[in-house]
Amino acid sequence: NTCIENSATVLCEEDSCDDGVVGMALWALSQADDLSLAWTLVEHAPAASSVSLGALLSACERRGMLDEELRLWDRLCHHGLHSVAMNAKVLRLFEVGKVDSARMELQAAASAGMFDKISKALWHVCGAPVQHVPCAMRLPAFGEPHEKELRLLAHVLQHAQMGDAASVCQEVERFGREILAPAGQWLKIAGAEKADVLVEALRTAPTTGRAGICWVLEVGTYCGYSAVRMAMSRPNCHVVSIEADPACVAIARSIAAFAGLSHVVTVWTGHSQDVLPWLSMTNAATRFGALFLDQRGARFSTDLAVLEASGLLLPGAVVIADNVLKPGAPAYLWHMVYGGDYTTHIVSVKEFAMPDTEDWMSVSYYHPLHPEILRRATPPLVIRRLEWEADRIRMRAQACGIGSGVGFSEWSRFAKDMRHRLAQFDIAPIPSGAPWKREKK
Repeated sequence: NTCIENSATVLCEEDSCDDGVVGMALWALSQADDLSLAWTLVEHAPAASSVSLGALLSACERRGMLDEELRLWDRLCHHGLHSVAMNAKVLRLFEVGKVDSARMELQAAASAGMFDKISKALWHVCGAPVQHVPCAMRLPAFGEPHEKELRLLAHVLQHAQMGDAASVCQEVERFGREILAPAGQWLKIAGAEKADVLVEALRTAPTTGRAGICWVLEVGTYCGYSAVRMAMSRPNCHVVSIEADPACVAIARSIAAFAGLSHVVTVWTGHSQDVLPWLSMTNAATRFGALFLDQRGARFSTDLAVLEASGLLLPGAVVIADNVLKPGAPAYLWHMVYGGDYTTHIVSVKEFAMPDTEDWMSVSYYHPLHPEILRRATPPLVIRRLEWEADRIRMRAQACGIGSGVGFSEWSRFAKDMRHRLAQFDIAPIPSGAPWKREKK
């Protein structure tokens, strides 16, 4: 412990502290049975971002360490998330039946000025005394972490109708289309045409149990738009979603709560590589009829392989992947087209709120073959090169320290080039209006 404390002190010195390094160290320490070393690093890294804290929060969630989980949400309350993190904390207390504790948190939040429309709704649900409490969500300053996502939530709270999921989705799209796009900013959601593809595909997903529940797994929650769209797409639809960034987890839980869908949308914190194996061990009775992949494209094949091996996918499950042209997921498309156990249709769509830019979504049906005859196609060198290029431009777009950002016109050129090069391997979208079929190849 002393060695870790000394290392943490050096690592987190003001002049040398790198949040990425802190995040990687916290992820490694969060894999241990004893999390005390991870907590030591947290105490020595007061400016650690929500992304860096995500691995430890995920470990606490998966291990049922509620007190430690709430302690991290407290920390996030005072690191720019304010009422959003507080609401996430209160929602967790509701989930575990600690209504009195939830009421006390809300009362403290009201006194501290961390109270918004969701806080007010939770206030009434827990039976707190009726009184006037000012509702105001603090808007972030330009350039603050998660500025765009917090502005989105504030827009939804101001303009959407509470309890009306369709109204919530409409306002999320309006924010991306009318507020961000004219300013050259982009909201990464599966909106407009993409939402239509997502909903249509989900209608073909198999169900489980006598109640006919359609269990959907989403990898990459972001702000919760697609989770809400999927949950409202058909009766008895339950969405389990995974998101690595606690700030986005809190925002997504707020969006789902405001839409009135918290009872059918569950958002877990963590990276897919940590959460998916845990799901396979703890959710043995739940098998998913649909999977929506909306994380980094390079992870699509790896995460899908984990789900296949664990038996979490129902035979005939529909697997939808977004952004398989832009930035692209060439290796994943190769596997889905030539791997042998999927019937795959690639659908060309207009990218949401990005003028003159094409993207693809893939819709695949799972037909598991016997392991002895399953073909695992190895992507050729050109496909692996395309995968590298897709990751490169994705990192630039996310401002990960590689060059400048990516403008709308560059995205359009990149998508056209990717389409042309994939066509050389007969990887192309279906004709417009062609039906999606489930039969085996």
